[in-house]
Amino acid sequence: MKKIFLVILLLLLISGFIYICLPQQQIEAKLGFPESIVWDGSLPDELSSYIKRYVEGLQFDLSYPSKIWLGDSENVQVLLYCLHNNEKLEKSAEPNSHQTEGQNSLNLVLEARLSLNGFMISPGEEIIAPIGTANQVDLMWGVAPSQAGTVQGTLWIYLNAVPVEKGDSARAALFAIPVRIEVVSLAGIPVFWVRFFFLSVILLTVLIMFDLHEVLLKISSKK
Repeated sequence: MKKIFLVILLLLLISGFIYICLPQQQIEAKLGFPESIVWDGSLPDELSSYIKRYVEGLQFDLSYPSKIWLGDSENVQVLLYCLHNNEKLEKSAEPNSHQTEGQNSLNLVLEARLSLNGFMISPGEEIIAPIGTANQVDLMWGVAPSQAGTVQGTLWIYLNAVPVEKGDSARAALFAIPVRIEVVSLAGIPVFWVRFFFLSVILLTVLIMFDLHEVLLKISSKK
């Protein structure tokens, strides 16, 4: 009877240990550039038109965990990539002067800021990366909660048009994305110690089972 109880206890402990070690479900979303981009600085119409054509084939992929164990860390990722590798711009039969002017006079810079109270964010809340001619831009934050509970935050994404030589840069707010993450824990204990406890009890249970098995063998041999 004791052996059956120990086997059941061991199975429950292993199930619990696996559960708290499994990766959490990810929230994923695909976002295209807004049809209308409103700049907060002065930008000539021809350059604004060039930027609009340039970003038509770009898309954002967003992913972040819906839950995080207290004491764990996860990633919030924004991936910007080109759906057609810029073929629409590069293979145009006769590039016009506005397009050439835009390519030569502007740098497009992606700016993203993650605001999550109660989280340690690395490398920092704000990440800035030039788009350039790359077909993919990857922005990633490491987030680690400092307390349990449900946290509501915001991911802000901006596009900056920065002159190559001189002049004022222009900035456009593209998205303000709500981010909701549930931080779970057992009695407020960091998950490292919970896993350590489960693993210790599992090992202890296995040792007890072996000792009990040897005792039963000795009793049966004496009989």
